[in-house]
Amino acid sequence: MIPSFMITFREGLEAFLIVGIILAYLAQTKRTELNKHVYAATGLAVLGSIGAALVFNALAIEFAGMITISPVSAVIVLPPIVNSLKIQHLTFTTQ
Repeated sequence: MIPSFMITFREGLEAFLIVGIILAYLAQTKRTELNKHVYAATGLAVLGSIGAALVFNALAIEFAGMITISPVSAVIVLPPIVNSLKIQHLTFTTQ
């Protein structure tokens, strides 16, 4: 129980720092009108995290077995990576 709490706490603290850095950057560049988007995205991320936890709990996926969770992780992570590579390719070909 304690290790799970420590990992969750560390990840939450890291996310808090990233949001703080983004808000500080927006304030420094005088783009505070974008703060509402940062707050909205943060709220959606929290709701998405809670939703994913409920889905995983309902499906009774055991996180102890990496064989079970690895395919799920790959499906979640692969589309943003592919999209990022496409964007980079378009950026380099237009220059």
